[in-house]
Amino acid sequence: ATLLIMERRLYRIIIIPAMFSSLLFGSLLLGEADINIWQELWWQVKVVCIFFLVAVQIAMGYWRGLFVRERNMHGSKFFRYINEVPTVLMIIIVLMVIIRPTWICGQFRFRGCYLCAYRFILLYLILSGKTFNASYKSTASRRRVF
Repeated sequence: ATLLIMERRLYRIIIIPAMFSSLLFGSLLLGEADINIWQELWWQVKVVCIFFLVAVQIAMGYWRGLFVRERNMHGSKFFRYINEVPTVLMIIIVLMVIIRPTWICGQFRFRGCYLCAYRFILLYLILSGKTFNASYKSTASRRRVF
């Protein structure tokens, strides 16, 4: 019961307001942007990723409701994989803003900061590698004991 209460609070007090405030402030910043931004490849990829990020968030809210009503139809493996989708989408969004790829004369051109993108990818790989190794070791050791 405690897990369900914490999950409800996290979803309603932090996740939903953060999503709506991000969409609101992003829309306000969009008002300041040039109208030609809609023709940029990086912007189109970013908007599509934001759409999928909101869709995944709505789906997770639905699955949370099923979990509360004890009608969960998915296993833990499904939720482990689906939990990584927002992270991958956010990484794509950040990389699109940093690198800003464009399509010019049939070739990709990059107008962003390469060093920032490399540092971002390297930091993510280092942090995720340590986290995943620790969690897999602890899970594997628990599975062996019956």
